[in-house]
Amino acid sequence: DPWGPVAFVVDDFPDLLPKTPSDTGYDTSTCSIASDTEDSKADGIVSCTDPDGVYFEVMHFPSAADKDAYLQRDWSTAPVQVAWNVDGVDKGKLYRSADDEASLPYIITTFSADDRVQYLLYAHWQDHTLTDLMNNWWKPAPF
Repeated sequence: DPWGPVAFVVDDFPDLLPKTPSDTGYDTSTCSIASDTEDSKADGIVSCTDPDGVYFEVMHFPSAADKDAYLQRDWSTAPVQVAWNVDGVDKGKLYRSADDEASLPYIITTFSADDRVQYLLYAHWQDHTLTDLMNNWWKPAPF
């Protein structure tokens, strides 16, 4: 498989990540295998950037406990932490920057579905607002 050790990550997010590293993913993003530079304990990370400058990562953890430990360590002080749902169905939790954040607004998405409980999705958009990131990238994103 062209994705090697992160092929399972790409398989679990086929509408977001490209089939091969030379293809493009959601919103014509270019993607590659990323290193765990934050010592998050993730066992697979695919990072992407779209032509507008939105950067995102899909991170897989060996267990939900490892994912939760990373969230507690690095994101427990996020200004906003809210549940997200679609048509009243719980989909996960959002950790995000404040509404007025304009230098590097970010979103971290957890997933409630059993097949994605060990994943996080991180996204930021330099020099844009959180509203820009939410409305133009996160809400239409295919995950």
